[in-house]
Amino acid sequence: MEIVTYNEILLRIFVAIAVFLVLAFVSELISRAIKKAMFRISTERSVISFTYSASRVLFKVIALLFALTVLIDARAVFATIGTVAVAAGFIFKDVISNIISGIIIVSGKLFKVEDFIEVDQSKGYVFKIELFFTTLKTLDDQEIVIPNSILTSSIVINNRSFVPKEKTKNSNFLSDDKGVQDEE
Repeated sequence: MEIVTYNEILLRIFVAIAVFLVLAFVSELISRAIKKAMFRISTERSVISFTYSASRVLFKVIALLFALTVLIDARAVFATIGTVAVAAGFIFKDVISNIISGIIIVSGKLFKVEDFIEVDQSKGYVFKIELFFTTLKTLDDQEIVIPNSILTSSIVINNRSFVPKEKTKNSNFLSDDKGVQDEE
């Protein structure tokens, strides 16, 4: 058994944090590059929003795994990941359901950004479709966040051609700094 000094532990922690921060920064650059490339090939906004959200989460998880391998033996990390993955499957079934539902929404083109949809008691324009949830913007400019699993398990009425007077008066109804914007 290897004896590790306090200074070695601090150094490993510092290196692990540095590795995570550098990789998190690089992952953000890669995610943004993917988003810009998708805009250049004029991909649908809902696909861009979903892919950007998913790539950010995926790359951050990879960065965290690399940082953990600095602290702990890589074999132990990956053996633990296998065990944790099984437990997490049971614990995070709703989260996994939202991710799969997001993939179904985007790939099945059930609706897209700027479609006017009604689900349960909510209705509004689709503002963003992300990894875990979809955001609607109502006619009175409120945001409604709906988990993707609800959208795939409920009846959704898509009124693509619906254009209310409020929207025609304000052409920037769905534009917001938080949404997916065209990048030059």
